[in-house]
Amino acid sequence: MELPIVYEELQVYREWIVNAMEEYASLKCNHFGGIFATSETGQTIYKCLDCGKKLRVYGHADKPKIFALSSLIEEWAEEKGILSKATPLTQAIKTQEEVNELYRAILDDNRDEIKDAIGDIMVTLIIQCKMQGMDLQDCLESAYNVIKNRTGKMVDGIFVKD
Repeated sequence: MELPIVYEELQVYREWIVNAMEEYASLKCNHFGGIFATSETGQTIYKCLDCGKKLRVYGHADKPKIFALSSLIEEWAEEKGILSKATPLTQAIKTQEEVNELYRAILDDNRDEIKDAIGDIMVTLIIQCKMQGMDLQDCLESAYNVIKNRTGKMVDGIFVKD
């Protein structure tokens, strides 16, 4: 099945699309060649010409900057020996330590420490994804698909699902 190439979008977002292609190719497969096309739903996708995997590409306003950082964090974790010496359980313990730091920062109303703690939590989760052979985007999409139609109500400042 041949997919039509979206020339106008390639021209408008060329630089970002090239970066996204490299990023998604590095996350999903080891192949470099591919095309950008429009799916049946109008979503721009990248299709690897070697393995045929189709990868979602976001619009200009939705640039997934976090994924570029994810790759850097994974490289850092490899360089520091975290990926080769830690385990998923010890990484989960590290995540819990960072969550505890977030609790303390919130109690102290310290915006800088809150920001730092949230960033540290994200770093530990990115490393956990790598250890589990999972993709952060897939994990987020999975969680969103579970909650998007959830109903419930707020009770004492906490959302309680039905």
